[in-house]
Amino acid sequence: MSISPLNSELRRHALAARGFMPEDEGDALYVAAVHAAQSVPNTPFVEVGSYCGRSTVWLGGAARASNTTLFAIDHHFGSEENQPGWEWHDTSLVDPRTGRMDTLPFFRSTILDAGLADSVVTMVGDSPTIARHWTTPLAFLFIDGGHGVGFTIGNIMKYAQRYGHKGTPEDWRKDLMKVIHYAIIAMYTHDKETEESDYIEDDFYDVVVNTDTDTFTTMGSATNTLTFFNNDSITDGGTITLPRLKTTLNIKD
Repeated sequence: MSISPLNSELRRHALAARGFMPEDEGDALYVAAVHAAQSVPNTPFVEVGSYCGRSTVWLGGAARASNTTLFAIDHHFGSEENQPGWEWHDTSLVDPRTGRMDTLPFFRSTILDAGLADSVVTMVGDSPTIARHWTTPLAFLFIDGGHGVGFTIGNIMKYAQRYGHKGTPEDWRKDLMKVIHYAIIAMYTHDKETEESDYIEDDFYDVVVNTDTDTFTTMGSATNTLTFFNNDSITDGGTITLPRLKTTLNIKD
């Protein structure tokens, strides 16, 4: 059965919302959700990780077209890569009262402006807590939430496999930068979750890879040093340009 695409009005709201979902992926998400609803009618959708509501408009539109409901789950404090010092941090999303990310007001505005308040139920909280009390069957589940080890390993594989196959040599170089970027996040998350490391909790969380300026930067309370095998190193607040970086990256205490 042919599925009509998201209507132009909702598409306009989706593309106007802050977020990272490309239009073609949003369209694919919409079709997949509508197809799932046809297979399991009268059963809700769940989205884990809503940010400012960009993907939620596509899923909310699918829910409305399917006469069902989307439950949008997010603590709205931002994922790891949205925090200060990271690639996707947006200072305009920081609550000046608390100094923390707070995307909830922007999410609510997106949903209200799109006219989807009757199809989208906003659930504010972390997904593990909500999941412990969730018993309702689902037609469709979309997870784009906490970007821990699973997310970072997926991105490492994605950019490593894409290297040399898409874009220009400069794009390939950026793919390698992203591999390193997500590997650093993965190391931090691994150490924090397993508590098997001798590193201070924030050692690697404060390392920034900037693909625009080709620099690594340590920020905040990091006490370790990033050491490159030609013996160049950087400490807190310092930077090193990639032309001086060879092919391996070592972390020393």
